[in-house]
Amino acid sequence: MEWGVWGKTTHLKRINNEFLQTGYEVDVVIWVVVSQQGNVEKVQETILNKLEIAEYKWKDRSVHERAEEIISVLQTKKFVLLLDDIWKQLDLWKWGFLL
Repeated sequence: MEWGVWGKTTHLKRINNEFLQTGYEVDVVIWVVVSQQGNVEKVQETILNKLEIAEYKWKDRSVHERAEEIISVLQTKKFVLLLDDIWKQLDLWKWGFLL
């Protein structure tokens, strides 16, 4: 059976909705579709928008500066990160996630 037939996105949608609809003590649920390209800038933009960080704070910034902004906000929040459509190993540090 191929990976694509397992319904992973469907399961992630259910998990996402569960966190959004119930009383889990999280401040934000972040769903990111990575895709084959794994474009760091697009992923960061998705995260920054979900965190409601004003565009002027990150629009003309480097990948590293955007990551620092994401890290500074996430350090103050309880969050769930859902990653979908991953095709290769990821460097979450570049995206702004300290693990």
